[in-house]
Amino acid sequence: MIGIIGGGQVGQHLAEAASKMGVKYDLIGRQTKRDLTRFANENVNFDVSSCKASDLKELAERYDAIIYTSSLRDVMQCEKDYALADKLNHLVPRILAQSRPLVYISTDYVFGKLDHSHPRPVTGKIGEGEDPESAHFSNGPKSVYGKTKRNGELATLTNYGFVVRIASPFGDWASSLRPSFVSNMRFQEGEITIPRDQIVSPTYLPEVAPAIVGLSLSSVGAGNVYHAVCEGEASYADIARQIRRELNISGKVIGRVSNESDALRPTYSALQNNRLQKFSHWAVALQNHFERGRYK
Repeated sequence: MIGIIGGGQVGQHLAEAASKMGVKYDLIGRQTKRDLTRFANENVNFDVSSCKASDLKELAERYDAIIYTSSLRDVMQCEKDYALADKLNHLVPRILAQSRPLVYISTDYVFGKLDHSHPRPVTGKIGEGEDPESAHFSNGPKSVYGKTKRNGELATLTNYGFVVRIASPFGDWASSLRPSFVSNMRFQEGEITIPRDQIVSPTYLPEVAPAIVGLSLSSVGAGNVYHAVCEGEASYADIARQIRRELNISGKVIGRVSNESDALRPTYSALQNNRLQKFSHWAVALQNHFERGRYK
């Protein structure tokens, strides 16, 4: 029995994958969230943002393993409320990792900006073994979101859990609180300007969710980092253009240089997947995504 903590888009895709795989699970979140109605029979009402350490330990004891998807993802809110960001992104998973095998869902935001005065020893996408706090990446993330997620990673690895990094996730459902980039682009018409110098490898959740559930059932490879992302890399401007081609949305996408409002995001954070099976190229994943017709 696994516990999936977090009822956003990642948690919902994991719950569906577990169901299809015949894995018993609980989706742990707030029952008042409308996103969770389809999982009513498996939903456990629990709010990690207001719980005590003893409550977390008691919750963890119900399960053989836990997948932790909850976090404070709003980058600007993290800057304003460090205590809440640290609790959700670091302290809660640290307690859980001490109690049960933990799969911690992390992010490409743990990397800082590329520092060309300290070139990386490898070229291309960022591998699982590269240190986010090295000089190559400006000695770590600059945002509170990235720093607290990195601390959550370290707490998980110290306790021999699994860290799974995803980036710009999209899939059949979008979070009602924080829609994905792909979801937002469906409603942008006319001429738009999108950063051309922020390079990522997005995550297609319907493909990667079964692999993440599989990690929670295994003890092989514990204490390691995994990148669950599409093949290839692209700027956000490239992704926006591809979405418009798939949906026949008119209007020019103008690539721009990142400005101060983008400063908290790493410019290059395309992740290389070396430890999980290969997933679709990002452009193919977008095509499959819209052909499925289940997106929101």
